[in-house]
Amino acid sequence: MNGFWPFASGNAAARWLLLGAEVFDEAGNKLDEGDLAVPTGDAEQIDDWHVAGLQGNSKAASFTYEMVATDL
Repeated sequence: MNGFWPFASGNAAARWLLLGAEVFDEAGNKLDEGDLAVPTGDAEQIDDWHVAGLQGNSKAASFTYEMVATDL
């Protein structure tokens, strides 16, 4: 699984991220979709929350995540 999630409000104190994802087979056919719990430390956080307003809603940043699953 890999992807980019552009907004994660309130992640400053989070130990887990709940990432929505679509599941595809090797041929590119969509099989399913769901939410996946990922440890925050396993995802790369991109510090791109530079705003004048909404600073009080905790940190909201983008995340990228990549995992190889051998058996789903």
